[in-house]
Amino acid sequence: MTAKICFESLLSVLVCCYFNNMKLFLFSLLFAASCLYAETDTNLYDRVFFLQPPISDGLRAAREHPLSSEEMNKKWMSYFQDYHNIEWPEGSELVKNDDEWCNHIYVKNTRQQLSKMEAGIEKCDLSVVLRFPLKIALIAFQKADIEHLQTSGTLTAEGLMKLQKRGQSKPLSILKPTNRCGQESTIKDTQEFIYPSDYLTENSITNSKCEEFTVLLPVDFTMKEVGTICSVVLESSCNDDGLFTVSTQVTHTTLKGWASFESLLVNKSGVKKETNAQPLFTCLSISGKQVIRPKETVLVGGGRLDDEWVAYVFVTLDTPLSVERNEIRSTQKLTKEVAK
Repeated sequence: MTAKICFESLLSVLVCCYFNNMKLFLFSLLFAASCLYAETDTNLYDRVFFLQPPISDGLRAAREHPLSSEEMNKKWMSYFQDYHNIEWPEGSELVKNDDEWCNHIYVKNTRQQLSKMEAGIEKCDLSVVLRFPLKIALIAFQKADIEHLQTSGTLTAEGLMKLQKRGQSKPLSILKPTNRCGQESTIKDTQEFIYPSDYLTENSITNSKCEEFTVLLPVDFTMKEVGTICSVVLESSCNDDGLFTVSTQVTHTTLKGWASFESLLVNKSGVKKETNAQPLFTCLSISGKQVIRPKETVLVGGGRLDDEWVAYVFVTLDTPLSVERNEIRSTQKLTKEVAK
């Protein structure tokens, strides 16, 4: 009887272990299948690769008879296939463009192949770092005009620009940073304002008769930047569709006036009142994140400047004016490889 009970207990333990192992096996299969699916994503995605200008110049000079656009695209596809093992599944394509400001390749392929292309381009030192000029304009409009736009439902970038063209605005600051994608830059249009943040009384002897005077001394001098400070970050769209995202933080500080206070000083004539003053500042902070494309102006946001004026921030993105060219060690070699 005891042996039978032990056998049944052992059997139940074995069955339990079997099912637990089966569960682990099934989970492993599901995990492997998900990983395999992620690695074999057959969907096609768009990507733009910016290349060094000398590459195209060398290709044009390497052949006696210039290639057509279709032939050049096929040459580039063959190059990436032969030297970087890039596959071109059905529906994929490559288009080489040379416009007035940059040379770039438009590619449609799977994520895996696009990653291999990126690695190959970086390895050959062919990519460029673009610098995009921006214009951040802080413009003030009269409160009455803004209320009219709100009532009519036209409080937009276009509506505000119409007011500006009619002279119904005043510019506060125009800042022009030049950014790389993903890099934050800070630009200032300010003046340093230095003032004492505290006052102390001090006793002093001023003559041979040892007459004592009490004087008021300014101390703890503080510096305040009066004007506009802007921080901006420009990022390229993940879809490589020519769109960018611009994140802007603008702070505008003004000297509103002075606050007066009285202090008592003691001298040989008795007690005397002195009037002192401390500066009063106002600070307007406007921040926002907008989607933008080159040669476009977007409205970031606005805020009340004072009782009569409302300020708005506009951002304009221009096409790159300069390209930072890395030293290309393999330009001639690549020219020959692609032109074969």
